[in-house]
Amino acid sequence: MDMRKIADLLRATIDPAQREEAENQLKQVEKIIGVAPALLKIIMGPEIEMPIRQAGAIYLKNMVCNSWSEPDEDEPQRFHIHEQDRAYIRDTVVDAVVLAPNIIRAQLCVCIGYICRRDFPSRWPSLVDKICVYLQSPEIAGWPGAFAALLATVKVFEYKKGEERKPLDEAMNLLLPLVQTITVGHLMNDASQGSLTMQRYVLKIFYALTQHHLPLSLLTKERFQVWMEVVRVVLDRGNPEFETIPADEDDKDELEQNEWWKTKKWAMRTLYRIFERYGSPGSVIKEYADFSNYYLNTFSAGALQVVFKMLDSYRQRKFVAEKVLRDGLLYLKNAVNHAHAWKFMKPHSNPMISDVIYPLLCHSDADERLWKEDPIEYVRTKYGDSVEEDSAVSCAEQLLNAMCKKRKGVLPGCLELITHVLNSPDSTPQQKDGALHMVGSIADILLKKDQYKDQFENVLSQFVFPSFACPFPYLRARAAWLLSKLSTLKFTREEVLQETLRVLVSAILNKDEELPVKVESAFAIESFIQNQHRTHEYIQPQVCALSVELLQILRATENDDLTNVLQKIVCAFVNEVAPIAHDICVHLANTFQQVMESTGDVDGEKTIVAMGLLNTMETVLVVMEEQPEVCLALEPILLQVVTLVLEKSIMEFYEEAFSLIASLTEKQISPAMWQVFEGLYRVVERDGVEYFVEMMPALHNYITVDTEAFLSDPNRVLALCSVIKKVLLDESETVGEDAECHAAKLIEVLILQCRHNIQNVIPSLLQLALDRLSRQIKTSELRTMCLQVVVASFYHDLGLTTSVVSSLDAFIKQWIADTDCFLGLHDRKICVLGLCALLQSPNRPSALQECSKEILPSLILLFDGLKRAYASKALENADSDSDEEEDDEEYCEIEEVLESDEDDIDDAGQDYLDALDRKIKSAKAPFDIKTEIVDEDDEDDDEDDFSAGEETALECYATPLDDDECPIDEYIIFKEVLLNLQHFDPAWYATLTNVLNEEQRKSVQEIFTLADQRKEAALSREIQKRGGFEFRQQAVPSSFNFGGGVPPTLS
Repeated sequence: MDMRKIADLLRATIDPAQREEAENQLKQVEKIIGVAPALLKIIMGPEIEMPIRQAGAIYLKNMVCNSWSEPDEDEPQRFHIHEQDRAYIRDTVVDAVVLAPNIIRAQLCVCIGYICRRDFPSRWPSLVDKICVYLQSPEIAGWPGAFAALLATVKVFEYKKGEERKPLDEAMNLLLPLVQTITVGHLMNDASQGSLTMQRYVLKIFYALTQHHLPLSLLTKERFQVWMEVVRVVLDRGNPEFETIPADEDDKDELEQNEWWKTKKWAMRTLYRIFERYGSPGSVIKEYADFSNYYLNTFSAGALQVVFKMLDSYRQRKFVAEKVLRDGLLYLKNAVNHAHAWKFMKPHSNPMISDVIYPLLCHSDADERLWKEDPIEYVRTKYGDSVEEDSAVSCAEQLLNAMCKKRKGVLPGCLELITHVLNSPDSTPQQKDGALHMVGSIADILLKKDQYKDQFENVLSQFVFPSFACPFPYLRARAAWLLSKLSTLKFTREEVLQETLRVLVSAILNKDEELPVKVESAFAIESFIQNQHRTHEYIQPQVCALSVELLQILRATENDDLTNVLQKIVCAFVNEVAPIAHDICVHLANTFQQVMESTGDVDGEKTIVAMGLLNTMETVLVVMEEQPEVCLALEPILLQVVTLVLEKSIMEFYEEAFSLIASLTEKQISPAMWQVFEGLYRVVERDGVEYFVEMMPALHNYITVDTEAFLSDPNRVLALCSVIKKVLLDESETVGEDAECHAAKLIEVLILQCRHNIQNVIPSLLQLALDRLSRQIKTSELRTMCLQVVVASFYHDLGLTTSVVSSLDAFIKQWIADTDCFLGLHDRKICVLGLCALLQSPNRPSALQECSKEILPSLILLFDGLKRAYASKALENADSDSDEEEDDEEYCEIEEVLESDEDDIDDAGQDYLDALDRKIKSAKAPFDIKTEIVDEDDEDDDEDDFSAGEETALECYATPLDDDECPIDEYIIFKEVLLNLQHFDPAWYATLTNVLNEEQRKSVQEIFTLADQRKEAALSREIQKRGGFEFRQQAVPSSFNFGGGVPPTLS
């Protein structure tokens, strides 16, 4: 391969005028053997210009990530790098990383990680040897690249466990001692930028190695002690050059990125992670129980010493990087729980609160600068989704709360400081802000202690309410924030609650108030609506004005959390909001349009805000469902938004748009909504069926809400059938069996809802289900749902169905064998009705005779499940009624304050899990329940597993059979069918019943008894409807003749 030609093409990609043509040419030649090695040689060529080498590194990285693996069977045409080239890259890429400058090294390390994930150790055993050669070499120039390559390798195994991690453990047995030797012997006494860079690599390697699994066989106590000393030395050393607070904010950012502080950041992060995950007795898994005691007793003093030294630097107003400060505070928060660590912390607790935590909680100069320069950005960073929950300020709040909650004597000292600041005439507004911030940080503790919570109303009157009239807006915002923290306070003086809500509402409605104050006041109003029932009467007169102003704030800030506030108000004040519901939705729709057209925002944040707007629009629509004239007025506004999303294929919002369509079609379907139905069809034609599951509720409504209109246009039926066909015939992995289950359910709904009106399309729909059954199916849910389609058709029209099902005998055998897979009310009911239809057919398939011994036992199994399902439904309804009637009770948790020599160990959590496990195992459940306590990092949770609740996931898509007033009762029909068989076809009846044992005969008798009771109950309901009611004693047979004879009569 001509390297000069490839270099020229790479040079051309840098020129915007030539880029497209050059990239197309590279795309054409990349399939030639030798191109990938040529790229690597260009990257390694010191004589080649750096921009070309950079372009080559980026191209090679993309080539490796997209084309390294060999294609699967279903994608034979996909290009992949030839094995000859892959072998060359494996042999050379570590050398390239070592030789590469930093600007290129990162791209090559991505290649190492990707190749390692697929080829190590089986195809790339030499990787460890290559790295080992450079680490054993005395040439220091090779070490940074070797460390970078090792880090890329370790990160591949960072989250793996057990056998999957074994190749790394074996490699690190060789490499970790080498890294340790270089670090201790050559790097720790060298503070040059090059050495600091290597120290950072080393710490990142150790962190990735230990973040989720501590290899105790690899890290012996002696070796671990060396690594903890490395961490301690990095954190302990000082340098005045990097500890002077710069005057300019840009210089501060630059200092944060200096290798001096980046190295300390990884050292502190490692120290905290080791303590949190492995060194905290009582909160570690059993595997690390002994190690946690060893860590706490051996390293607490040294670790706390370097953390306190760092905090002392901050106290002396020296520069400390934000992330170093944050992890140091988190370390202390964890240490508070342990008596051994608290012994070292206790003497420093008061100065730590007054000189470190308190200053952190005060409104800073940087906060003030941002507030003045860009209040919208201030709102975004302080109140939006960009807020860092683990910022230094947040960690200071957490540490203060933990100390006051867990350690005796800390809270009084903290309150003494707060009281002094708030009462002192010399306190600055920023200092008062910090004091109020402290109160809010420990409010949950104070509200649970009688001696403090009774004083809060005086605190509000004396310090908080006056803050709303002060000239400093940040102090007004802090007062509003504090009120939100106190929203669960049990007010004894009505005037205090009234004044609380007055100041908050006034802050929002004040046209001259600054934006952050309005936002914080809005969040406080939301908290009071949620936690104080009496809030309603005080803000009710101003709900409309509040809603309008919130819309203005929302439009100005595009803050997603404000949509939650608006939703809360709309739900709490439906009648008050109804007159302006139209205006609210117009405003939300316009804001949605603005967000879509805005530039410069982070896509993720814009998406979250837009989703919140769509959800709020749907909330307004849903809460107005009892006011049809309002809903009618909202429809055109919401349709504009839906149309925008669908026509522009904004797939990020398809789920919300489809949900809106479902809500708009819940009660009735207007002509405009039938046009949306056509739009849904076009979406599937254009964008595929990836979002079919999200579309399903709307499609179900179109069939069931106005069936007559749906059937009035044959094209609508054909369009829906086309969509179903696309799902069930799509073999790509983007669809999945869940979507196919939904498609099969839609067929069943069509059959049961439209019946003979779609007789012409039923055969083709049945064939789709049968064809899907003939292909590989991974889940029992899909197999059962496809069976259920045919079963529903048996119930609808037995003759039509038997003419379509070519392998009828095989189908019936499969169906009866799988009756235990039919779950929930609907599925079991339709299964019973389908079997009853077959049982009384004059032209019984031969398979029915062959399976005769299993038929009644299968039906008994179904009825047993139905009995549980009906009981579960009744219990659910009763629980729902009970929940509505229950009065809210104040919950007061008494926090345990620890003595200095006590540890905070979560025995209760483990005791609860153990007790729960015993309870589950001893309970008399109708089916086996298995429980397992898994590690907290196990992310393989399946949220859709079927549990003790008897309703299946698809039962929400109702059919006429699911209506509470449905006259079709499976119990009554079963009894009638069996009685008719006994009377008119005794031979077939005998074949079915002679196989039953005594227990099964008893079960059939119970089903008959239930059938009589259900018939009587239906008759009583009918009498009630007609305005009268009479009691009638139903004679229930005490036995049933399974051997023939005269059947009992049904009344």
